[in-house]
Amino acid sequence: KQWYQRRVAITAGIQPKALTASRDEACKAAPGGCISYSDIPVESNSVEGRSFDSYVLALVRLSSNPFDQADYESARDRIVGYLNGGNAAGANIPALYPFQQLVTYYGDAVKDNWLAVALPEGVKSVPLPNDNGIDFHVTYKSEVYVKAFGGNVSPSDYASVYKKNLNELSDELSSLGVDVDSGCVVMLDYGDRFDAHEVRREVGYLVHLV
Repeated sequence: KQWYQRRVAITAGIQPKALTASRDEACKAAPGGCISYSDIPVESNSVEGRSFDSYVLALVRLSSNPFDQADYESARDRIVGYLNGGNAAGANIPALYPFQQLVTYYGDAVKDNWLAVALPEGVKSVPLPNDNGIDFHVTYKSEVYVKAFGGNVSPSDYASVYKKNLNELSDELSSLGVDVDSGCVVMLDYGDRFDAHEVRREVGYLVHLV
Protein backbone atom coordinates (compact mmCIF):
# COMPACT_ATOMS: atom_id res chain seq x y z
CA LYS A 1 0.00 0.00 0.00
CA GLN A 2 2.99 2.30 -0.26
CA TRP A 3 1.62 3.92 -3.42
CA TYR A 4 -1.15 5.88 -1.69
CA GLN A 5 1.10 6.81 1.21
CA ARG A 6 2.85 9.19 -1.12
CA ARG A 7 1.36 12.62 -1.77
CA VAL A 8 -0.98 12.70 -4.75
CA ALA A 9 -2.86 15.87 -5.43
CA ILE A 10 -3.55 18.83 -7.55
CA THR A 11 -3.33 21.16 -10.50
CA ALA A 12 -1.79 21.63 -13.90
CA GLY A 13 -0.29 23.75 -16.61
CA ILE A 14 -0.85 27.17 -18.16
CA GLN A 15 -4.60 26.66 -18.45
CA PRO A 16 -7.51 28.62 -19.94
CA LYS A 17 -8.85 31.33 -17.62
CA ALA A 18 -12.14 29.49 -17.03
CA LEU A 19 -10.31 26.41 -15.75
CA THR A 20 -8.13 28.43 -13.39
CA ALA A 21 -11.18 30.32 -12.16
CA SER A 22 -13.07 27.09 -11.50
CA ARG A 23 -10.18 25.83 -9.38
CA ASP A 24 -9.87 29.08 -7.43
CA GLU A 25 -13.62 29.28 -6.82
CA ALA A 26 -13.71 25.69 -5.62
CA CYS A 27 -10.81 26.29 -3.23
CA LYS A 28 -12.50 29.36 -1.76
CA ALA A 29 -15.76 27.46 -1.28
CA ALA A 30 -14.12 24.47 0.43
CA PRO A 31 -14.16 24.76 4.27
CA GLY A 32 -10.48 23.83 4.52
CA GLY A 33 -9.35 25.33 1.21
CA CYS A 34 -7.11 23.37 -1.15
CA ILE A 35 -3.96 21.37 -0.56
CA SER A 36 -0.82 23.52 -0.61
CA TYR A 37 2.13 22.67 -2.83
CA SER A 38 5.24 24.12 -4.43
CA ASP A 39 5.82 24.29 -8.17
CA ILE A 40 8.25 22.06 -10.04
CA PRO A 41 9.52 23.83 -13.20
CA VAL A 42 8.33 22.08 -16.38
CA GLU A 43 8.88 23.30 -19.94
CA SER A 44 5.31 22.69 -21.05
CA ASN A 45 2.08 24.64 -21.55
CA SER A 46 -0.12 21.66 -20.76
CA VAL A 47 1.67 19.88 -17.90
CA GLU A 48 2.83 21.10 -14.53
CA GLY A 49 4.64 19.49 -11.64
CA ARG A 50 3.69 19.83 -7.99
CA SER A 51 5.66 18.97 -4.88
CA PHE A 52 3.73 18.09 -1.71
CA ASP A 53 4.59 17.67 1.94
CA SER A 54 3.19 14.98 4.19
CA TYR A 55 -0.54 14.84 4.91
CA VAL A 56 -3.06 12.63 6.65
CA LEU A 57 -5.50 11.00 4.22
CA ALA A 58 -8.95 9.60 4.95
CA LEU A 59 -9.71 6.84 2.44
CA VAL A 60 -12.42 4.43 1.32
CA ARG A 61 -11.65 1.46 -0.93
CA LEU A 62 -13.46 1.40 -4.27
CA SER A 63 -14.27 -1.49 -6.60
CA SER A 64 -11.99 -2.61 -9.42
CA ASN A 65 -13.80 -0.32 -11.89
CA PRO A 66 -12.29 3.18 -11.57
CA PHE A 67 -15.26 4.71 -13.42
CA ASP A 68 -18.18 3.20 -11.50
CA GLN A 69 -20.45 6.14 -10.71
CA ALA A 70 -22.50 4.54 -7.93
CA ASP A 71 -19.37 3.22 -6.21
CA TYR A 72 -17.63 6.59 -6.38
CA GLU A 73 -20.63 8.52 -5.06
CA SER A 74 -21.19 6.04 -2.22
CA ALA A 75 -17.54 6.35 -1.11
CA ARG A 76 -17.67 10.13 -1.35
CA ASP A 77 -20.83 10.26 0.79
CA ARG A 78 -19.20 8.02 3.41
CA ILE A 79 -16.18 10.31 3.67
CA VAL A 80 -18.38 13.41 3.79
CA GLY A 81 -20.38 11.77 6.58
CA TYR A 82 -17.18 11.22 8.56
CA LEU A 83 -16.14 14.85 8.03
CA ASN A 84 -19.57 16.15 9.03
CA GLY A 85 -19.64 14.70 12.51
CA GLY A 86 -19.75 10.97 11.78
CA ASN A 87 -16.85 10.33 14.11
CA ALA A 88 -16.20 9.51 17.77
CA ALA A 89 -15.77 13.19 18.65
CA GLY A 90 -18.84 14.35 16.72
CA ALA A 91 -16.54 16.95 15.19
CA ASN A 92 -16.74 18.75 11.86
CA ILE A 93 -13.41 18.34 10.04
CA PRO A 94 -12.52 20.91 7.32
CA ALA A 95 -10.80 18.61 4.83
CA LEU A 96 -8.61 19.94 2.02
CA TYR A 97 -10.12 20.07 -1.48
CA PRO A 98 -10.33 18.22 -3.87
CA PHE A 99 -11.26 14.57 -3.50
CA GLN A 100 -8.54 12.32 -4.93
CA GLN A 101 -9.13 9.01 -6.65
CA LEU A 102 -5.95 6.94 -6.41
CA VAL A 103 -5.61 3.98 -8.76
CA THR A 104 -2.74 1.52 -9.18
CA TYR A 105 -2.42 -0.93 -12.02
CA TYR A 106 -0.63 -4.25 -12.43
CA GLY A 107 -0.30 -4.38 -16.18
CA ASP A 108 -3.78 -3.51 -17.47
CA ALA A 109 -5.55 -4.78 -14.36
CA VAL A 110 -6.56 -2.52 -11.47
CA LYS A 111 -4.63 -3.50 -8.36
CA ASP A 112 -5.95 -0.90 -5.87
CA ASN A 113 -8.56 1.81 -6.15
CA TRP A 114 -9.25 4.33 -3.38
CA LEU A 115 -11.11 7.58 -2.88
CA ALA A 116 -9.31 9.92 -0.50
CA VAL A 117 -9.34 13.38 0.96
CA ALA A 118 -6.54 15.16 2.82
CA LEU A 119 -7.18 16.34 6.36
CA PRO A 120 -6.05 19.78 7.59
CA GLU A 121 -2.33 20.54 7.64
CA GLY A 122 -0.68 19.97 11.00
CA VAL A 123 -3.16 17.28 12.08
CA LYS A 124 -1.40 14.87 14.45
CA SER A 125 -4.39 12.72 15.36
CA VAL A 126 -7.89 12.30 13.99
CA PRO A 127 -11.13 11.14 15.66
CA LEU A 128 -12.11 7.56 14.88
CA PRO A 129 -14.86 7.18 12.27
CA ASN A 130 -18.26 5.70 13.04
CA ASP A 131 -17.92 3.95 9.66
CA ASN A 132 -15.29 1.21 10.00
CA GLY A 133 -14.78 1.23 6.22
CA ILE A 134 -12.86 4.49 6.46
CA ASP A 135 -9.08 4.15 6.75
CA PHE A 136 -6.28 6.63 7.45
CA HIS A 137 -2.76 6.92 6.09
CA VAL A 138 0.06 9.40 6.42
CA THR A 139 1.59 10.32 3.08
CA TYR A 140 5.24 10.80 2.27
CA LYS A 141 6.59 13.89 0.55
CA SER A 142 6.04 13.36 -3.15
CA GLU A 143 5.80 14.81 -6.63
CA VAL A 144 2.94 14.58 -9.13
CA TYR A 145 2.77 15.64 -12.78
CA VAL A 146 -0.71 16.53 -13.94
CA LYS A 147 -2.83 17.78 -16.83
CA ALA A 148 -6.02 19.81 -16.42
CA PHE A 149 -8.94 19.85 -18.83
CA GLY A 150 -12.50 21.09 -18.95
CA GLY A 151 -15.58 20.67 -21.08
CA ASN A 152 -18.97 19.10 -20.58
CA VAL A 153 -18.39 15.40 -19.91
CA SER A 154 -21.42 13.13 -19.71
CA PRO A 155 -21.24 10.09 -17.41
CA SER A 156 -21.29 7.76 -20.43
CA ASP A 157 -18.18 9.48 -21.86
CA TYR A 158 -16.35 9.86 -18.56
CA ALA A 159 -14.02 6.86 -18.88
CA SER A 160 -12.98 7.56 -22.49
CA VAL A 161 -12.32 11.27 -21.82
CA TYR A 162 -10.16 10.58 -18.79
CA LYS A 163 -8.21 7.84 -20.55
CA LYS A 164 -7.63 10.16 -23.52
CA ASN A 165 -6.19 12.86 -21.27
CA LEU A 166 -4.05 10.34 -19.37
CA ASN A 167 -2.60 9.14 -22.66
CA GLU A 168 -1.86 12.72 -23.71
CA LEU A 169 -0.20 13.39 -20.36
CA SER A 170 1.89 10.23 -20.69
CA ASP A 171 3.08 11.24 -24.19
CA GLU A 172 3.96 14.76 -23.04
CA LEU A 173 5.92 13.53 -20.02
CA SER A 174 7.79 11.06 -22.20
CA SER A 175 8.80 13.85 -24.60
CA LEU A 176 9.97 15.92 -21.62
CA GLY A 177 12.02 13.02 -20.27
CA VAL A 178 10.10 13.02 -16.97
CA ASP A 179 10.16 9.60 -15.31
CA VAL A 180 6.86 8.79 -13.59
CA ASP A 181 5.15 5.62 -12.44
CA SER A 182 2.50 5.01 -15.11
CA GLY A 183 0.93 2.41 -12.83
CA CYS A 184 0.04 5.07 -10.21
CA VAL A 185 -2.76 7.33 -11.42
CA VAL A 186 -4.60 10.18 -9.69
CA MET A 187 -7.89 11.69 -10.88
CA LEU A 188 -9.39 14.89 -9.44
CA ASP A 189 -12.47 16.98 -10.06
CA TYR A 190 -13.24 20.54 -8.90
CA GLY A 191 -16.97 19.93 -8.82
CA ASP A 192 -19.39 17.02 -9.17
CA ARG A 193 -17.50 14.37 -11.15
CA PHE A 194 -20.57 13.03 -12.91
CA ASP A 195 -22.21 16.38 -13.59
CA ALA A 196 -22.10 16.99 -17.36
CA HIS A 197 -21.57 20.74 -16.88
CA GLU A 198 -18.25 22.53 -17.19
CA VAL A 199 -15.90 21.80 -14.29
CA ARG A 200 -12.17 21.67 -13.89
CA ARG A 201 -10.87 18.09 -14.08
CA GLU A 202 -7.32 16.80 -13.61
CA VAL A 203 -5.38 13.61 -14.24
CA GLY A 204 -1.87 12.86 -13.04
CA TYR A 205 0.97 10.42 -12.53
CA LEU A 206 3.04 9.95 -9.43
CA VAL A 207 6.81 10.21 -9.35
CA HIS A 208 8.54 7.44 -7.39
CA LEU A 209 10.70 9.12 -4.78
CA VAL A 210 13.58 7.30 -3.11
